[in-house]
Amino acid sequence: MQTLQLLISGLAQGVTYYARVQSFSGRSADSFGGTTSVFVSTSFVTLPAAPGLGGAPLSNTSIQWNWTAVPGAQYYKLFDIGGTTLTITGGLSFTQAGLITNTQYTTQVEAVSGNGGGLRTTASAFTLANDPTLPVVNAAYASSITYSWNGNSNPGYTYYEVSVTTDVTFAFTVTAVTVNATTATVTGLLPATTYYARLRSINGSQILGNYVVMPSTLTSRDPNITTVLAPPSAYVPPNGSVGQWHFDESTGVIAADSSGFANTAALTCVTAVCASTPTFAAGPSGLGTAAQFSGLAAGLVRVPDSANYAFTDALTLSAWVYPDTFAQPNGAGIVVRGSGTVENFALDVNANLWRFQPKPGFTVSSTNTISVSNWTHLVAVYDSAVGSATIYVNGRAASTVLAVPARTAANHDITIGNRQSGLATGYDRGFLGRIDAVRVQHRALNAAEALAEFQGSYISTITPPSPNDQILIGLAPNAFGAPATMFISKDPLLHPILVAPSVVNAGLTVIPTGFTLVPNSIIEIVPIVSGNPFTTPLGSSASISMPYTDANGDNIIDGTSPPMAASRIQVYTLNTAVNRWEYLPSYVDTASRRVTAFTPHFSIFAMFAPTTIGTALPQVRVYPLPWKPGTKSKYDAAGITFDRLPVSGSVRIVNLAGERVREFTFSGADAGSVLWNGLSDNNRRVASGVYFARITSDDGGSSLVKFAIER
Repeated sequence: MQTLQLLISGLAQGVTYYARVQSFSGRSADSFGGTTSVFVSTSFVTLPAAPGLGGAPLSNTSIQWNWTAVPGAQYYKLFDIGGTTLTITGGLSFTQAGLITNTQYTTQVEAVSGNGGGLRTTASAFTLANDPTLPVVNAAYASSITYSWNGNSNPGYTYYEVSVTTDVTFAFTVTAVTVNATTATVTGLLPATTYYARLRSINGSQILGNYVVMPSTLTSRDPNITTVLAPPSAYVPPNGSVGQWHFDESTGVIAADSSGFANTAALTCVTAVCASTPTFAAGPSGLGTAAQFSGLAAGLVRVPDSANYAFTDALTLSAWVYPDTFAQPNGAGIVVRGSGTVENFALDVNANLWRFQPKPGFTVSSTNTISVSNWTHLVAVYDSAVGSATIYVNGRAASTVLAVPARTAANHDITIGNRQSGLATGYDRGFLGRIDAVRVQHRALNAAEALAEFQGSYISTITPPSPNDQILIGLAPNAFGAPATMFISKDPLLHPILVAPSVVNAGLTVIPTGFTLVPNSIIEIVPIVSGNPFTTPLGSSASISMPYTDANGDNIIDGTSPPMAASRIQVYTLNTAVNRWEYLPSYVDTASRRVTAFTPHFSIFAMFAPTTIGTALPQVRVYPLPWKPGTKSKYDAAGITFDRLPVSGSVRIVNLAGERVREFTFSGADAGSVLWNGLSDNNRRVASGVYFARITSDDGGSSLVKFAIER
């Protein structure tokens, strides 16, 4: 009997199929259509699909293998890499125990049906690594710390991560290194700074272990790298701040609270009929925009009531205020919390005086009247410890009252630029003018702090300690927006802060074309904010003032060869990302021997000067040739230029007959270039013709050049 077979493809795995077959009479070459036999039926189940398989370590000695259910499977088999069966189960997971630390294991799984097992899936996983032990600090230097630890029986290929921070709570990471060793050196650190570190292992599947805390370490002090604190700033909320609004949004109807409590203020009206909603206008110099008030009813800036303001003890209010007119309603609100006469505090204008009410019935007012169309800084302080209230005007105490009792508790919004005259009245004491930089603090400022808050609204110049005390840094109030420490080094090649000397040296191979580096002029400045380098653009450009050496005041930088003119110095910053020096707007003060540049960020800076002074008389150039004044051609100019001159000397101009036409001297102040305007010694225009110039250097030697004038 002949057995016939038929291959059927395209079937699903793990599915029961039913089939039937019948025969036809006649020859196989004939068309079907003969007599048929009865059907013979059967059924079969295709082998199940390969399950999905994955492994997850449970510990340093166990891995849990998990797989997916597949149709048609009656049970599953799990094998190790050698083919040994680990388990036969109807479940979907198996824990493999008794394994070796941080070691890779591989398994295969297959689904089994009544017809046998199907395809297998392979997966691999590592057991966890052991947590390291016995961490120690081997050495600490000015910019690096070396740590070591015990691998705790981990295999040699285990990796470890060391993360370092200046925050004891590890809220952020300054830097992190990963090593395949039991020692690591962390570089790029700051000198004289306490660092905290923690360590963890990494298994072969990049799964991190538990942190092990390292000992805290103080890096060494580098006397060539000095630090200085950035001055107080109007944009930096001091301790105790519960509200701070700068109105720098410029557009819209909201003002952000930068105190950290996010109590957003709204420029709005509190009644259906609103004569004028506050708008934005120019604020004090360097402080962005301010809120503009019309003085009309209902318009104000409203800060919703908050638990942050629910205190009756020490209080400080501050604001910049710009009255447009003396015609302010008595009690015109500047910063007020409360309704009508039941108020928690009020800073206002009354009888053309600045007035502070820490409690209804107790007031302190300025001695001088308000200044119209001028910005005035106000600080109002209630000191609950001594029961005093003081108002400061532009940083100076204007008046103080004593025996002020505890302030009144009043749950209410804070309003800026308006106030209620009574409990049942609307906001009818509108201020006419601008208000900016409003701050509410839950503490009492002393006189020095009130002065510092006033000064913090201006550009401040900071001077680092020696040996970097000749570098002056000017900072705008909004430079950082948070407390900052400035690290300064005037020798970053030997005493780097963050930029590697190799990076600086690479930059010195691509200095600006036609320029030469001024000796000893490379500096590095790194601001640190919240423990990290401040790398984003400053809120406003900072100024950097650097000295140069010119002991005799001849405009030649001392020790330069070829000579460099101080008046031509320019300041550049090194863009380390692309290894390019970028020009900064700068100016030279030859009287004080200083160069000041303006920068949007801090990094590496250096002074360069063009090579404008010649070192040999044959280098002297004369142009244009010929000089054709008034022709508006390429030969037209204000005069004839002699450049690449030596440091000092004289130029004598004679005609073809050898007669002197004009003689003048040049010095270092001319920076190697002088212009002759074509006038003789008696201030007459010289005629067209051929002339000679004898150029003599004060160091000896002379040269003769020929030129022509065509009028």
